[in-house]
Amino acid sequence: MMHRTVAEVMTRDVATASPEASLKTVAWSLAYNDVSALPVVDTHHHPIGIVSEADLLRRQAGLPEAEGRDQLRGTAAVNHRTMDARTAGDLMSTPVLTARPAWSIVETARFLNERGVKRLPVIDDTGTLVGIVSRSDLLRPMLRRDGAIHEEIVDEVLGRTLRMTPGGVTATVQEGVVT
Repeated sequence: MMHRTVAEVMTRDVATASPEASLKTVAWSLAYNDVSALPVVDTHHHPIGIVSEADLLRRQAGLPEAEGRDQLRGTAAVNHRTMDARTAGDLMSTPVLTARPAWSIVETARFLNERGVKRLPVIDDTGTLVGIVSRSDLLRPMLRRDGAIHEEIVDEVLGRTLRMTPGGVTATVQEGVVT
């Protein structure tokens, strides 16, 4: 799993929103595309923010920002910018954190965990959106059948990387664990 990259597991057909999209349009797009967040992109398809179901729900319910707790009183202060939001651009979280297609799954998982986010828009060298990667995408390699993992170990690791002859080493895979 160490050598797998974001490019191998990311979703390439990404539903997005323009900054001018109404919150109703955003809600419809989330539901229609069965996703929990949309990158907000500019006219060059560069991500400039992200808007999620949680953002819409907080606004709808008049709840505070996720990190908007008043440390001294232990109460939550409502962010009036959020409450007055009418468009994706008004409500989106910024700055948008992004990933690169060549990042390994491991480094991407660490980045998500360190930043406390669930998904990352994936950009190319020009800053253009080319995909999105979520925590569930990063788990996908773990769902492979033992036989597929065994085949990869024998062909790629033992054969191509270590250049070992067949039969020189025996590898077994049980419940995703290679011995």
